[in-house]
Amino acid sequence: MNSYKYEKETSLTFEEAVSNLKAKLQENGFKVISELNATAIFKEKLGKDFTDYLIVSACNPKFSYEMLNEELSIGVFLPCSFVVYKKDSKTIVSASLPTALISLTGNEKALQIAKEVDLIFKNIIDSF
Repeated sequence: MNSYKYEKETSLTFEEAVSNLKAKLQENGFKVISELNATAIFKEKLGKDFTDYLIVSACNPKFSYEMLNEELSIGVFLPCSFVVYKKDSKTIVSASLPTALISLTGNEKALQIAKEVDLIFKNIIDSF
């Protein structure tokens, strides 16, 4: 696994994985802020076909509040991102790891919060 993301292949269909991800985020106190359907955008705007690919942005008010209280400019790293995509007829679910970005700030308190969020994200991905 790369240090900026955590991902897992699942036997679920693309649609099932998307639904499951949204439910698991909600169960863990995260709200889906936006969804970006890259497949549809590329088709509509560029006339190009692309694999099923959905970017899900999510926010947890508790963690966001704690982070922003540590450093206001950390907001450039919010909200957190997840992706669900098809690759070679397999469904992949992936999460960005907050520690990858927060470590750039040098703020140790914020990094501790990010480590807590990393663990939640890894547990969500591992549940697939």
